[in-house]
Amino acid sequence: MKKLLFLSLILLQVLGFQNLMAQDNLSSDTSVIAQSENQHQRIGFGIGFKASTFGPGGEFIVAITPKIHVRLGGTYLKYSLPESLTFNENINSTNEFVFGGISLLGNYHIGRVFFVSAGAIYNLIDANVSGAPSHTLTIGAIDATPEQIGSLSFGIKPGLKVCPYAGLGLGRSLAKNSIFSFAFEVGAVYHGNPNVTLGATGMLTPSASAEQERTLEENMAFLNFYPMLSFQLSVRIL
Repeated sequence: MKKLLFLSLILLQVLGFQNLMAQDNLSSDTSVIAQSENQHQRIGFGIGFKASTFGPGGEFIVAITPKIHVRLGGTYLKYSLPESLTFNENINSTNEFVFGGISLLGNYHIGRVFFVSAGAIYNLIDANVSGAPSHTLTIGAIDATPEQIGSLSFGIKPGLKVCPYAGLGLGRSLAKNSIFSFAFEVGAVYHGNPNVTLGATGMLTPSASAEQERTLEENMAFLNFYPMLSFQLSVRIL
């Protein structure tokens, strides 16, 4: 009888140890699954909608790791300035400005809400202004028609088409565990010295010489950086 009781106690201890090991394995497996699901939630891809000094646009965002995001996007804005804000009633003018670019950027997140961003932007910025007299003007003792006076045009483009970019951001370009995320970014694009193009007809032809173009480019050489401010709303797809 004592031997039977002793064997029963040993059997209960063995069964209890096996049950405890099974519970430990189940807890470990659950923890691994939870970590895997959490990691899966942190990587993935989404789309972003942004407003920036390069114009409105969007981005396709891929989270390679929780801290590293890659962004492929584009922005575009075409704007014509009203004549009343540029010249007086004696001048007929056209004023067209294009802002935008195609960007490939990478984010590295520092802590929970800050990130640094760097990459390249194919710069589409282009500004063109032109003007011509609207009617005959008296120059000294001579009456000159609009055709005789001619027209003058001024164009400016970035010196570099593919421009390096660096910036600092607040927020996340792609959320970790939710659908929506917000990001604010400030940075600068280096586009080199501006390229100036002049065109003229009639009496104004001498104003569009190559020497005048070089002089304007030298005077505008300090404008080799373009500021970037952007606000983005992103939606996680996966």
